[in-house]
Amino acid sequence: MNIAARKAQEKEGLKRAILNAARELFLERGYDRTSMRMIAQRIAYSPTTIYIYFKDKNAIFHALHVEAFQQLGARLAPLAHVENPMERLTAMGKVYLELPTRRRKRQQHRERQH
Repeated sequence: MNIAARKAQEKEGLKRAILNAARELFLERGYDRTSMRMIAQRIAYSPTTIYIYFKDKNAIFHALHVEAFQQLGARLAPLAHVENPMERLTAMGKVYLELPTRRRKRQQHRERQH
């Protein structure tokens, strides 16, 4: 791996760490009670570093929403081929209802890692 590729990978890893820390804090404390400083502390970086990647807390929140909708879209896309509307709607409902469970499992997995 060359230097540019390694730096790009490190940059993406830090961005992912910021988003994961922000998601955890938003779920634990709520959006209004989470600060950029708290996000930075969670990943052991300075707040200035966070601002290199995201303009403000709202930009982080927006990135998390975009990511969530992309994941939802990816899970719903295969259902477009279900011809029976009732079966498709039922399958879509199951995907939607699984979201909180999947989020909770991810959170529990992260907690076990810490």
